[in-house]
Amino acid sequence: MAFQFTSRYISGIRVLKKERDIKQNFIISLEKGIISPSFSQKNIQLREELERKLKSGLKKLGKDESRAGFLLPELSQKTFVFSFESLPSALQEREQLFRFRVKKQMPMIPDDARIVSKPFYTGKEYRVLVTVARASIIKEYEDLFNQLGLKIRNVGIPSLVLTDLLDREKEKDIMVVNAEEGSLSLICVLDSNIALYRQKQILLESTNSRDSSSSIKNIVQEIEKTVQFVEDKEKRNIKNIWIRSADLDDSDKLLFELAGSLDFELKDIASIIEFKLSSPEKKLLSPLIGQCL
Repeated sequence: MAFQFTSRYISGIRVLKKERDIKQNFIISLEKGIISPSFSQKNIQLREELERKLKSGLKKLGKDESRAGFLLPELSQKTFVFSFESLPSALQEREQLFRFRVKKQMPMIPDDARIVSKPFYTGKEYRVLVTVARASIIKEYEDLFNQLGLKIRNVGIPSLVLTDLLDREKEKDIMVVNAEEGSLSLICVLDSNIALYRQKQILLESTNSRDSSSSIKNIVQEIEKTVQFVEDKEKRNIKNIWIRSADLDDSDKLLFELAGSLDFELKDIASIIEFKLSSPEKKLLSPLIGQCL
């Protein structure tokens, strides 16, 4: 089983791994203020209400002893991609090096910060994907699951697991855009490896509201700036952009609006998913599917 928490909804799926099939799923809307995603501050504001909602979802999945994981809200973590000419062979020295680089980006890094790293070699240099989250915030969610009798085996990040849905051998020079309530994450994949991760705190107005034009404009500007940065720095052209919009009201509207404003080939990441789910379910559940499959 896997679960995702955002400020607007919680979702969950139960996967049969051998059959590579989704047995059950749920998507439950949250009222404003139940979860306030943050890297440094308390996330779960109304614990009893969130527990009640999660219990309702668990009834749909069917509780058992299977492994469970969850996805942190985007704004509850920070991710970086660092470049190095070489890396120390000792793991402890590597961790100290990565922590030093994180501190240059975040001088006030909390004492309980957990750092997870994934190095890879490009043929010219080492790059390291580093994710940072506070242990106290992860524990908020773990304690919630423990109260309901579930043990958490892994914790993921929505935008990062979306890249696991793609065929990395074919999709080599691309951008993945994840638009969640309050946040925008942009990931560039070059030569099958993540070369850049950017996260922006952004007001994402409902695509049904009259104010949505400002949101669209902000997203277009961030995409264009990021593409230009990558092309200038890496000397590579982004071939196409995969987009996921977690809009509970109209999940197709953002893609349509962006297609009219950007000079790139845009692809809906939900189109990759072959399970028998509705279009909104594919969009909202796609990070969980990427995490599990």
